[in-house]
Amino acid sequence: IQRQVESLRRIASDFSAFAGSRSPRLESVDAREVLDEVLELDAAWAAELGVELARSGAGGRVRVDRHELRRVLMN
Repeated sequence: IQRQVESLRRIASDFSAFAGSRSPRLESVDAREVLDEVLELDAAWAAELGVELARSGAGGRVRVDRHELRRVLMN
């Protein structure tokens, strides 16, 4: 529940940022770690709908705005 609430807060923040001109905060992040966070958030509804969530590959580090990457993966 806490992660879903945090996700909703970030969505509200994203809408606010979209209306303004928030500068991206670039950092080196593990893409697999961010993807795992998103998959964990979506696991409950996916199971309810009979959708299997899976990932493969080694992952890797990317230089991105972590919250923007998370939003892209969630969408």
